[in-house]
Amino acid sequence: MRLSRQLHLAFAVLLVAVIGITSILFYSFLLDKLVAEQRKEMREKGKLSLQIIGEEGDRLDKRDLQAINNIALRGAKMEIILYRGSGNVLFSTLPEQTAVQWIELAKDQKKQGKELFQGKEDKYIVELINNRAQAKEKLILAMPLHGIKEMQYELARQVLLILLVGGLLAYLLSLVVTRRLVKPLTLLRVEVNKVRERRFSEVKRIEANGEIGEVAQSVYQMAGELERFGRMQKEFFQNASHELKTPLMAIQGYAEGIRDGVFVGERAEQGLDVIVSESIRLKGIVTEMILLAKLESEEDIFHLQPTSLNQIVAKTTARLGPLLLQKGLHIHSAIDDQTDCIITADPDKLLQAMLNIVGNCIRYAKENIFIECVRNGKEIILCIRDDGKGIDEAILPQLFHRFVKGKDGETGLGMAISRVIIERCGGTITAENHPEGGAMFIVRFLQRE
Repeated sequence: MRLSRQLHLAFAVLLVAVIGITSILFYSFLLDKLVAEQRKEMREKGKLSLQIIGEEGDRLDKRDLQAINNIALRGAKMEIILYRGSGNVLFSTLPEQTAVQWIELAKDQKKQGKELFQGKEDKYIVELINNRAQAKEKLILAMPLHGIKEMQYELARQVLLILLVGGLLAYLLSLVVTRRLVKPLTLLRVEVNKVRERRFSEVKRIEANGEIGEVAQSVYQMAGELERFGRMQKEFFQNASHELKTPLMAIQGYAEGIRDGVFVGERAEQGLDVIVSESIRLKGIVTEMILLAKLESEEDIFHLQPTSLNQIVAKTTARLGPLLLQKGLHIHSAIDDQTDCIITADPDKLLQAMLNIVGNCIRYAKENIFIECVRNGKEIILCIRDDGKGIDEAILPQLFHRFVKGKDGETGLGMAISRVIIERCGGTITAENHPEGGAMFIVRFLQRE
């Protein structure tokens, strides 16, 4: 069953249940309320009638009794019994014999605390009222219950009609609301199908509110990420095939030339040297590709622990010392040895990332490389820069992607590996050109508590 029909059915069942329960409770409550109001009215009429008796005392005539009758019967059909002593009936709307029976029955019902008693044909609401001025006279007022029930039925019918009209309007409103809820879901299903069919560029943003809007936004962003990932994968395979094809072609060409006797003597020796060097380069590319794939996919390859940035920088400088001497470069480190910068990272992997970054600076620096570590609140910022020509603006936005390299770059995977390592250690890395010249790499970590 479609979601819209399920919502309509659920709301309809809910409305029927609410209206039914409300009607039953109201119908039951209404009778009690009407009986209470009727008893209150009967007590007021009875007190007003007994005031006349109190004023007249024993001098009751037909005119006084008629006035009492008019008060009691005003607006309703009511039985009246006025009696004195144990049962001397002074006035009654019932036959005298019936009135005497009612007097005895009313006394018994009053003692038992009952509000109704059964007559011959109907139930009555009975009030027994004593005359405080003349304790001898007592008044019994009895109202037939069927009149109250008729009023109860009429009021309940009107209330039920109002509830039905309100329920119908609420159901029509629910149809509109449900349509507004289901329509974005229907449109969203179309966009999800586009994602399933890998048509990421065709996915549109669905305008909706609330949680549905958040899901639609997530689907739109996911499609964008998948499109970008697919594009990166395509570029990766293109670049990988290019990077692998060049050494393979050199190896194949020299190997076939030596086999066929094209290269002999010194040229054969040169060909063998090229084969060896290209094989080493090819091995390096494949090794770094495998390493990058592991860093991005395997969860247990990283072992995070408290790590000192001071020690990482010191080890990096020591490892690259011979290369620095060979090129005549100097590293200037502005890190306070007395204040250790502790972060949470994998020290071995982070050292590898630092070797890649500083090694890149060595490749392009003229004379100096600068390493500086500063604190900014809970953040530790590590800046590494050189005094070379800087990074080509054309490749700067894609510097940390696979196979993106500068003029003198090697495999184009070193910066991508460094980025993955730093991000897996909870940090970020960015690159820019320093105002005074040269490339600058900014690595940010949160200081360990």
